[in-house]
Amino acid sequence: MDNSDLQIMSLCKTRKFLFEVNDLRASVCQSCAREYDVGVDNGGQMSLSKRILFGNDPANDEARRQIQEGIARAIETYKFGVATRRRSKTGSGTHWDSLWPSCVQSAVDQLAIKTIGVNSRIYAKTEAEAEAIKARAEALYKARLAERLELLAKRHSRR
Repeated sequence: MDNSDLQIMSLCKTRKFLFEVNDLRASVCQSCAREYDVGVDNGGQMSLSKRILFGNDPANDEARRQIQEGIARAIETYKFGVATRRRSKTGSGTHWDSLWPSCVQSAVDQLAIKTIGVNSRIYAKTEAEAEAIKARAEALYKARLAERLELLAKRHSRR
């Protein structure tokens, strides 16, 4: 199984309909299928851009290399990362804190700092920008957590 097959299989956990790519059967929800141009409309084939990026056709190797180099050059200028996931501090629910990603994104929006997202981190150009994002996100997190705890206390007192 090559990387393109793994990429397609990991798109979505909501399994709603089937498609085939490179003799691999996989199922994804309709929104992911539309995003990756797979499904009934085009005979189960990925779009040309997805075949170039995620496929293994040697004819696309040069284009894939150029795209990857361009992306690498763009990413090089963003060196200072801020995690968009962290362990839950509340001790309840899931392993990852559900409030933190939205707090980080809100901090980026409020500070109007240009960032890029790579995996579970966002990257800023300077360390000062990254630190400002972290500080603002932490302040937002504390405020939102206090609101959530207050709401839970009200619900509990009604019982």
